[in-house]
Amino acid sequence: MALSRRHLVAFLALAVGSCVWFCSSPSTSPEARIRSVVAEIEEGVQTAQLPKIMVHISDGYSDEQGWTRESLSRFLLIQFKKRGPISATFTPIDITVNENRAHTAFGVMLTEAERESIMGWPVNAEVLDFKVDFRLEEGQWRIVSHSRQAV
Repeated sequence: MALSRRHLVAFLALAVGSCVWFCSSPSTSPEARIRSVVAEIEEGVQTAQLPKIMVHISDGYSDEQGWTRESLSRFLLIQFKKRGPISATFTPIDITVNENRAHTAFGVMLTEAERESIMGWPVNAEVLDFKVDFRLEEGQWRIVSHSRQAV
């Protein structure tokens, strides 16, 4: 499967948690902390803030396409400079935790607006299913790999 910028951006969007404090609180459940990471990545994608995304990507990241953390970061930077706003809508996230590893599965609908558009109408839309693997590293859940498939 060829890697498209929307697939990769969607992947990042999925990993964006909503409540930052969940990530740093050891008393919060692993599932809640992982949801928080996903919400933060989503926010980073929608605001084109690469650091908000990359903080949640493991140094040992590698996916089935052969991408590493560094190649993912370069790719996203280029896409953020080229593209207009990207919106991501997630289905509920399925999370399975096994000690210091976790597997998640969810769907994402991505819409991309024309950068110069006054109305903000979407010019592209895509729905993807994601499978994302996390590992607990130094008390933080980080993404170590992912796969995605168009629905």
